[in-house]
Amino acid sequence: METLPNSFDKVKHLRYIDLSSNSMKKLPGSITRLYNLQTLILTGCTELLSLPRNLKYMINLRHLLIDGCKKLTHMPSGLGELTSLSTLDRFVMAKNKSKWKDASGFAELSHLNNLIGKLEIHMLSHNLQGDAGKSEAAILKKQHLQSLYLMWKRNNDIDDGCDIAKDDEILLDDLQPHPNLKAFRVERYVGVKFAKEIANLSSSLQELHIKHCTNFTSLPKGIGNLSALDNLDIRGCPNLVTLPHEVANISSLRSLRIESCDKLESLPEEMHRLISLAKLGISKCHNLESLLEGISNLSSLTYLSIEACLAGEHSIIIDKYPKNEKFHQKIRRISFDIQPMCKSSEFIMSFLEGKELYMMDGIGGLTTLITLDHFLIADINSELKDAAGLAELYCLNNLGRKLLTEMLSPNLKGDAAKSEAAILKEK
Repeated sequence: METLPNSFDKVKHLRYIDLSSNSMKKLPGSITRLYNLQTLILTGCTELLSLPRNLKYMINLRHLLIDGCKKLTHMPSGLGELTSLSTLDRFVMAKNKSKWKDASGFAELSHLNNLIGKLEIHMLSHNLQGDAGKSEAAILKKQHLQSLYLMWKRNNDIDDGCDIAKDDEILLDDLQPHPNLKAFRVERYVGVKFAKEIANLSSSLQELHIKHCTNFTSLPKGIGNLSALDNLDIRGCPNLVTLPHEVANISSLRSLRIESCDKLESLPEEMHRLISLAKLGISKCHNLESLLEGISNLSSLTYLSIEACLAGEHSIIIDKYPKNEKFHQKIRRISFDIQPMCKSSEFIMSFLEGKELYMMDGIGGLTTLITLDHFLIADINSELKDAAGLAELYCLNNLGRKLLTEMLSPNLKGDAAKSEAAILKEK
């Protein structure tokens, strides 16, 4: 649907409208005369450019869902008058305030202290003057918010002639969330640090996402106080050098993902104390030289993924691979997509005990992986060697056996290939 009829307002007692995933560019102004409307869903209306100018007259509106309206240029003025509003999942700062003179600013948010669930603030300016009234947003007073996402403008939208790193740090400080927050995401922030916010979220924060923060060099030491943190996700931070040792104090951490952090060379040795960590994913960290030696102490680890991590001409190596049998039995999925990932197949045999193995170089001795369920290999450039005994992979599913047989046959010679293929097909 691209348009709504102008007579839409005749349905006076309408309380719920779901227009999600439509291709309309604007809503008819008459919709604002639906004074009894409580829920307006516009989720996924990717072509929508603006909301009705007189939206403030919809005084009974409680839920305004506009997530996925990526072309939305601004919020209409007077939005703060909708004091019954409890759900507003997206708030867009006007990119061009001279063009959208009726656009809402931070001050409009100051009256919306009953918001619940998620709030995303998009197009934050890297210039403090561009976000005048920021302290009036009163984010700290929104105690019922569960998730807060702060998204700055893209780099090509950065204003010239300002100390953007310092300005971003001041702005983030003014947008300090309530301690009840459970999920916090910061994206395209160009400040170097944000220690204060971390310290104030220590009691309840469960998810922390830091993405595309180009000047960000290190997590603050206060991160160790996040006693409820379950998920830490860091991506696109090319100047991140290391993680603080205090990360090891987050006993509740279950998932850690690090991606596209080119200056990251190693992980703190103390991280072996993360006894709740179940998922560890590292990708596109091209200077990462080693993993923590005490990785076998991660007793809850079931998923390990290391992808596209090369330090110069050398591959990532776990210097002292664990020989802890209990640790082997815990791992259920391992993903490697850069090869060679290790110096010898002995590493594979001693470490990669899992249900799903994604890519490696050399498969000799793979029979020790008796619980293997999925076996996926990609970009194998070198000859597969020493494949005898693969029939011992008792838990490999039928499809896996077929694919493995087809893959091995061209790489094995003579009777070895025929024998191995025959045994696998009989399984």
